[in-house]
Amino acid sequence: MLERLLDAYSALFGRIRFAKFNKLLFMAGARGLGILNYKSPYQSGEEPFLQKFLKDYDQVNSVVLDIGANKGDFASWVIRSSKNLNVISLEPNPAAASALQKNISDVNHRHTTIAKGAGAEAGKSTLYDYGETDGSGHASLYSEVFTEIHHSESISPISIELTTIDIEIEKIEGNICLLKIDTEGHEQEVLLGSRSLIENRRPPAILIEFNEMNVISGTHYHRLKFIIGVTYDAYRLLPGGQLLPLKNLPPLLTEIYAYQNIVFIRSDIKVLEG
Repeated sequence: MLERLLDAYSALFGRIRFAKFNKLLFMAGARGLGILNYKSPYQSGEEPFLQKFLKDYDQVNSVVLDIGANKGDFASWVIRSSKNLNVISLEPNPAAASALQKNISDVNHRHTTIAKGAGAEAGKSTLYDYGETDGSGHASLYSEVFTEIHHSESISPISIELTTIDIEIEKIEGNICLLKIDTEGHEQEVLLGSRSLIENRRPPAILIEFNEMNVISGTHYHRLKFIIGVTYDAYRLLPGGQLLPLKNLPPLLTEIYAYQNIVFIRSDIKVLEG
Protein backbone atom coordinates (compact mmCIF):
# COMPACT_ATOMS: atom_id res chain seq x y z
CA MET A 1 0.00 0.00 0.00
CA LEU A 2 2.77 2.39 0.94
CA GLU A 3 4.62 1.70 -2.29
CA ARG A 4 1.47 2.45 -4.28
CA LEU A 5 1.08 5.79 -2.52
CA LEU A 6 4.72 6.66 -3.15
CA ASP A 7 4.45 5.64 -6.79
CA ALA A 8 1.36 7.82 -7.17
CA TYR A 9 3.10 10.74 -5.46
CA SER A 10 6.16 10.51 -7.73
CA ALA A 11 3.91 10.31 -10.78
CA LEU A 12 2.06 13.46 -9.76
CA PHE A 13 4.77 15.54 -8.08
CA GLY A 14 7.97 14.28 -9.70
CA ARG A 15 8.17 17.42 -11.78
CA ILE A 16 10.63 20.30 -11.91
CA ARG A 17 7.88 22.76 -11.03
CA PHE A 18 7.38 20.96 -7.70
CA ALA A 19 11.09 20.89 -6.84
CA LYS A 20 10.83 23.59 -4.15
CA PHE A 21 7.85 21.88 -2.57
CA ASN A 22 9.59 18.49 -2.59
CA LYS A 23 12.71 20.08 -1.10
CA LEU A 24 10.57 21.56 1.68
CA LEU A 25 9.12 18.13 2.45
CA PHE A 26 12.61 16.63 2.34
CA MET A 27 14.02 19.18 4.79
CA ALA A 28 11.02 18.88 7.10
CA GLY A 29 11.42 15.11 7.14
CA ALA A 30 15.13 15.45 7.86
CA ARG A 31 14.46 17.67 10.87
CA GLY A 32 11.94 15.16 12.16
CA LEU A 33 14.57 12.43 11.86
CA GLY A 34 17.17 14.34 13.89
CA ILE A 35 19.05 16.07 11.06
CA LEU A 36 20.13 19.75 11.11
CA ASN A 37 18.67 20.45 14.56
CA TYR A 38 21.73 22.43 15.67
CA LYS A 39 20.34 25.71 17.00
CA SER A 40 20.26 24.69 20.66
CA PRO A 41 21.38 21.75 22.85
CA TYR A 42 17.70 20.96 23.49
CA GLN A 43 16.81 20.96 19.79
CA SER A 44 19.80 18.75 18.97
CA GLY A 45 18.71 16.35 21.71
CA GLU A 46 22.15 16.36 23.29
CA GLU A 47 21.38 18.13 26.57
CA PRO A 48 18.15 16.33 27.54
CA PHE A 49 19.61 12.95 26.59
CA LEU A 50 22.71 13.50 28.71
CA GLN A 51 20.65 14.76 31.64
CA LYS A 52 18.86 11.41 31.74
CA PHE A 53 21.80 9.20 30.83
CA LEU A 54 24.59 10.65 32.96
CA LYS A 55 22.63 10.80 36.21
CA ASP A 56 23.21 7.05 36.59
CA TYR A 57 26.98 7.63 36.46
CA ASP A 58 27.27 10.77 38.62
CA GLN A 59 29.93 9.32 40.90
CA VAL A 60 33.31 10.53 42.15
CA ASN A 61 35.27 8.03 40.03
CA SER A 62 33.30 8.62 36.78
CA VAL A 63 34.98 10.33 33.82
CA VAL A 64 33.64 11.89 30.62
CA LEU A 65 36.13 12.11 27.74
CA ASP A 66 35.48 15.25 25.69
CA ILE A 67 37.34 14.94 22.38
CA GLY A 68 37.28 18.15 20.36
CA ALA A 69 36.33 20.33 23.31
CA ASN A 70 36.73 23.70 21.58
CA LYS A 71 36.04 26.44 24.16
CA GLY A 72 34.39 24.19 26.71
CA ASP A 73 30.63 24.46 26.23
CA PHE A 74 30.14 20.71 26.50
CA ALA A 75 32.58 20.21 29.38
CA SER A 76 31.13 23.13 31.30
CA TRP A 77 27.59 21.83 30.90
CA VAL A 78 28.49 18.29 32.06
CA ILE A 79 30.26 19.55 35.17
CA ARG A 80 27.65 22.15 36.13
CA SER A 81 24.77 19.71 35.68
CA SER A 82 26.36 17.00 37.84
CA LYS A 83 27.79 16.73 41.33
CA ASN A 84 30.69 14.37 40.86
CA LEU A 85 31.46 13.78 37.19
CA ASN A 86 34.99 14.57 36.03
CA VAL A 87 35.71 15.73 32.49
CA ILE A 88 38.94 15.32 30.54
CA SER A 89 38.99 17.53 27.43
CA LEU A 90 41.28 17.19 24.43
CA GLU A 91 41.59 20.35 22.33
CA PRO A 92 44.52 20.89 19.91
CA ASN A 93 43.78 24.49 18.87
CA PRO A 94 45.91 26.68 21.21
CA ALA A 95 43.46 29.61 21.11
CA ALA A 96 40.46 27.38 21.85
CA ALA A 97 42.33 25.46 24.58
CA SER A 98 43.24 28.74 26.28
CA ALA A 99 39.63 29.93 26.15
CA LEU A 100 38.50 26.53 27.44
CA GLN A 101 40.64 26.81 30.55
CA LYS A 102 39.37 30.32 31.28
CA ASN A 103 35.72 29.43 30.69
CA ILE A 104 35.83 26.49 33.05
CA SER A 105 38.25 27.86 35.65
CA ASP A 106 35.63 28.02 38.42
CA VAL A 107 35.08 24.25 38.25
CA ASN A 108 38.54 23.12 37.22
CA HIS A 109 38.87 20.81 40.23
CA ARG A 110 36.80 18.36 38.18
CA HIS A 111 38.26 19.22 34.80
CA THR A 112 41.51 18.50 32.98
CA THR A 113 42.61 20.02 29.66
CA ILE A 114 44.98 18.15 27.36
CA ALA A 115 46.19 20.53 24.65
CA LYS A 116 46.43 17.85 21.98
CA GLY A 117 44.33 16.41 19.20
CA ALA A 118 43.31 12.76 18.98
CA GLY A 119 43.83 10.38 16.10
CA ALA A 120 44.75 6.84 15.13
CA GLU A 121 48.42 7.43 15.96
CA ALA A 122 50.44 9.87 18.04
CA GLY A 123 52.59 12.41 16.20
CA LYS A 124 52.63 15.85 14.64
CA SER A 125 49.92 17.21 12.37
CA THR A 126 48.39 20.40 11.00
CA LEU A 127 45.09 21.90 12.05
CA TYR A 128 43.31 24.44 9.84
CA ASP A 129 41.19 27.36 10.98
CA TYR A 130 39.96 30.69 9.68
CA GLY A 131 42.68 33.30 9.18
CA GLU A 132 41.32 35.69 11.79
CA THR A 133 39.95 33.67 14.71
CA ASP A 134 40.37 33.00 18.39
CA GLY A 135 39.70 29.30 17.89
CA SER A 136 36.58 28.47 15.89
CA GLY A 137 34.37 25.42 16.24
CA HIS A 138 35.06 24.64 12.57
CA ALA A 139 38.79 23.98 13.02
CA SER A 140 39.68 20.75 11.20
CA LEU A 141 42.61 18.61 10.13
CA TYR A 142 41.22 18.81 6.58
CA SER A 143 41.80 22.10 4.74
CA GLU A 144 39.07 21.21 2.22
CA VAL A 145 36.53 21.69 5.01
CA PHE A 146 37.18 25.41 4.62
CA THR A 147 37.71 25.63 0.86
CA GLU A 148 34.88 23.33 -0.25
CA ILE A 149 32.30 23.50 2.55
CA HIS A 150 32.71 26.86 4.28
CA HIS A 151 34.05 28.59 1.15
CA SER A 152 36.58 30.55 3.14
CA GLU A 153 39.36 32.42 1.35
CA SER A 154 41.39 32.91 4.53
CA ILE A 155 42.80 29.76 6.15
CA SER A 156 45.56 29.46 8.74
CA PRO A 157 47.58 26.27 9.31
CA ILE A 158 48.40 25.48 12.95
CA SER A 159 51.01 22.92 13.99
CA ILE A 160 49.60 20.58 16.60
CA GLU A 161 50.42 17.41 18.48
CA LEU A 162 48.28 14.30 18.19
CA THR A 163 47.82 11.58 20.74
CA THR A 164 45.49 8.60 20.88
CA ILE A 165 42.71 7.92 23.35
CA ASP A 166 44.31 4.59 24.21
CA ILE A 167 47.54 6.35 25.20
CA GLU A 168 45.70 8.84 27.37
CA ILE A 169 43.45 6.33 29.17
CA GLU A 170 46.52 4.57 30.56
CA LYS A 171 46.80 7.59 32.89
CA ILE A 172 43.10 7.53 33.88
CA GLU A 173 42.02 5.42 36.85
CA GLY A 174 38.31 6.29 36.91
CA ASN A 175 35.44 4.63 35.09
CA ILE A 176 34.90 6.23 31.70
CA CYS A 177 31.13 6.59 31.32
CA LEU A 178 31.04 8.57 28.07
CA LEU A 179 33.29 9.15 25.09
CA LYS A 180 32.19 12.26 23.18
CA ILE A 181 33.80 13.00 19.79
CA ASP A 182 33.36 16.19 17.79
CA THR A 183 36.39 16.56 15.53
CA GLU A 184 35.06 18.04 12.29
CA GLY A 185 35.57 14.99 10.09
CA HIS A 186 38.29 13.17 12.06
CA GLU A 187 35.94 10.93 14.05
CA GLN A 188 36.98 7.70 12.34
CA GLU A 189 40.65 8.22 13.17
CA VAL A 190 39.81 9.04 16.78
CA LEU A 191 37.89 5.76 17.07
CA LEU A 192 40.76 3.80 15.52
CA GLY A 193 42.95 5.16 18.30
CA SER A 194 40.36 4.13 20.89
CA ARG A 195 40.17 0.38 20.27
CA SER A 196 41.51 -0.61 23.69
CA LEU A 197 39.08 1.73 25.44
CA ILE A 198 36.10 0.35 23.52
CA GLU A 199 37.06 -3.32 23.75
CA ASN A 200 38.45 -3.47 27.29
CA ARG A 201 36.95 -0.63 29.30
CA ARG A 202 33.68 -0.53 27.35
CA PRO A 203 32.26 2.92 28.09
CA PRO A 204 28.46 2.84 28.39
CA ALA A 205 28.03 5.37 25.57
CA ILE A 206 29.90 6.95 22.66
CA LEU A 207 28.45 10.22 21.40
CA ILE A 208 29.56 11.37 17.93
CA GLU A 209 28.69 14.49 15.99
CA PHE A 210 28.37 13.41 12.35
CA ASN A 211 28.14 16.09 9.68
CA GLU A 212 29.10 17.27 6.21
CA MET A 213 32.82 17.35 7.06
CA ASN A 214 32.80 13.56 6.90
CA VAL A 215 32.38 13.82 3.12
CA ILE A 216 35.85 15.39 2.99
CA SER A 217 37.50 12.77 5.20
CA GLY A 218 35.66 9.89 3.52
CA THR A 219 34.05 8.74 6.77
CA HIS A 220 30.89 6.65 6.57
CA TYR A 221 28.39 5.93 9.33
CA HIS A 222 28.63 2.18 8.65
CA ARG A 223 32.41 2.35 9.03
CA LEU A 224 32.06 4.04 12.42
CA LYS A 225 29.55 1.40 13.45
CA PHE A 226 31.94 -1.36 12.35
CA ILE A 227 34.85 0.09 14.36
CA ILE A 228 32.73 0.46 17.50
CA GLY A 229 31.46 -3.09 17.13
CA VAL A 230 28.36 -5.20 17.56
CA THR A 231 28.21 -4.81 21.34
CA TYR A 232 26.84 -1.27 20.87
CA ASP A 233 23.51 -0.16 19.41
CA ALA A 234 23.26 3.06 17.41
CA TYR A 235 20.66 5.78 17.81
CA ARG A 236 20.17 9.28 16.41
CA LEU A 237 19.19 11.94 18.90
CA LEU A 238 15.89 13.71 18.28
CA PRO A 239 14.79 17.06 19.73
CA GLY A 240 14.11 16.64 23.42
CA GLY A 241 16.57 13.76 23.71
CA GLN A 242 14.50 10.91 22.28
CA LEU A 243 16.40 8.05 20.67
CA LEU A 244 15.75 7.00 17.08
CA PRO A 245 17.10 3.44 16.50
CA LEU A 246 19.35 3.13 13.45
CA LYS A 247 19.62 -0.65 13.51
CA ASN A 248 18.99 -2.34 10.15
CA LEU A 249 18.19 0.94 8.39
CA PRO A 250 19.37 1.25 4.76
CA PRO A 251 22.15 3.69 3.77
CA LEU A 252 19.48 6.06 2.42
CA LEU A 253 18.51 6.77 6.04
CA THR A 254 21.93 6.56 7.70
CA GLU A 255 24.55 7.94 5.31
CA ILE A 256 23.29 11.51 5.63
CA TYR A 257 26.05 14.10 5.59
CA ALA A 258 24.50 16.84 7.67
CA TYR A 259 24.58 17.83 11.33
CA GLN A 260 23.33 15.13 13.68
CA ASN A 261 24.24 13.50 16.97
CA ILE A 262 24.63 9.73 16.89
CA VAL A 263 24.97 7.87 20.18
CA PHE A 264 26.22 4.31 20.44
CA ILE A 265 24.96 2.72 23.65
CA ARG A 266 26.26 -0.55 25.03
CA SER A 267 23.78 -3.28 24.18
CA ASP A 268 23.47 -4.51 27.76
CA ILE A 269 22.17 -1.11 28.91
CA LYS A 270 18.42 -0.69 28.77
CA VAL A 271 17.31 2.46 26.99
CA LEU A 272 13.92 4.01 26.42
CA GLU A 273 13.41 4.47 22.69
CA GLY A 274 11.02 6.98 21.19
